[in-house]
Amino acid sequence: MKRQVVMFDMDGVLADFMKGFTALVAQEYGNPVVTDHDYALWDVYPGLNKEMVDHGWRRIKESHDFWQNLDSLVSKEVFWQINDMQEDGQVDTYFVTHRQGCGARKQTERWLWAHGITSPTVVLSGNKGEVAKGINADFMIDDKAGNVIFTAYHSPKTHVFVVDRPYNQFKSGVVGSRVCRVKTVEEFLTFVDLARR
Repeated sequence: MKRQVVMFDMDGVLADFMKGFTALVAQEYGNPVVTDHDYALWDVYPGLNKEMVDHGWRRIKESHDFWQNLDSLVSKEVFWQINDMQEDGQVDTYFVTHRQGCGARKQTERWLWAHGITSPTVVLSGNKGEVAKGINADFMIDDKAGNVIFTAYHSPKTHVFVVDRPYNQFKSGVVGSRVCRVKTVEEFLTFVDLARR
């Protein structure tokens, strides 16, 4: 049986970045706290102006624990399933994220350890398509429309999935015809599991 390579995005897929970000900014500005599930438009932060957003990013880049304290978007059972896949030796998992700041990779590893991933491989990169092609990913899940569409064409051997969110809608047509939309990470893992049989 062929060893599978599976690539996971972090924020918007496994971790609730929007809740963490808006809560961080709310400490100073009192803005509403919004979760990834309620986030409507990519790069539009509800109730925040540019100054507030810039302030939030400055605080994140200076923080030694922002990334490791985010809430999870998935259940502990999902993390167990991911960990079991990699522990049985049939799947290599990569957690690829465009996080920035003090020890962003180490913070991400600590977050994954805390959620039951015993040996996470974290890659910091905004070039998801290039990473998918470079690691010969069989499967990839992300929440950013641009990432999944580019990956589908740049790494055609990769089965590309987008987790359904209000902010990542696009017409499937020609552009998105190579991208499979799933409601949950559990649904994505079902596709990965079927391919292993």
